[in-house]
Amino acid sequence: MTPALAWEQIVPEGPLDPDKLWMPVGGICQNYNRAFSDTAAATIISQRLHLAGGAVLEAGRTITSISFWSQAAAVTPANQWFCIVDRDTLALLAITVDDGATAWAADTLKTLALSAPFQNTLNREIYIGVMVNAATTPTIAGNAPRIGVVDMAVSLGGHSSAALTNPASCPNPVAAPVATNRLPWALLNGT
Repeated sequence: MTPALAWEQIVPEGPLDPDKLWMPVGGICQNYNRAFSDTAAATIISQRLHLAGGAVLEAGRTITSISFWSQAAAVTPANQWFCIVDRDTLALLAITVDDGATAWAADTLKTLALSAPFQNTLNREIYIGVMVNAATTPTIAGNAPRIGVVDMAVSLGGHSSAALTNPASCPNPVAAPVATNRLPWALLNGT
C-alpha cells in the first residue's frame, strides 16, 4: 500500500493562488480556474478579435504559446491566431503564428506558438485574444457570467477589433472590448 502524501507534499507552502490550482501541465497563467468552465460556450464572430479578461501575468514569466478549447468545430477556417493584450493600454504585447486552414475539431485544445517568445517584465492584467476567420467559427469553452458582471468597469472582455484576417491585420492598440455574457477560458504556456 502506498503511504498517503502529507499536505505539504501536494500543495506548496505559502499563500495559495486559486487561479493556479488545477492549472494544466505546461500552463503558467489562465484567465480563470478551468474548473469553473460550464457548457455556455463563447461564440466568436468571424474576422473579429474576441478578448478574454481576468488574467494576471507575473513579472519574469516567458510565454511561448497560447491555448483555447473549442466546443464546436471551425468550418472552413482561413485564419486562426491568438494574442496577448495589455488590459490598461490595449497594446498588443504578443501574437501567435497564423494556423491558417488547419482543422479545429470540436472539444479540442488548440495551442499556437507565439511568433516570438514574450518576456514579461512587470506584473500586469491582460486580455488573451482569439481570432478565427472561417465560414463557421468554433465556439470556445467558457462560462456565462451575467452581462452586468462582465461589463463593470474594468470589462472582463468581449468582441474587439473587426475586419481581421492574418496576424499582421491586428491593430496596435486593439479596440476596447464590447462585453458579451460569455467568457472564454484561455491558457498561457511557458516558463
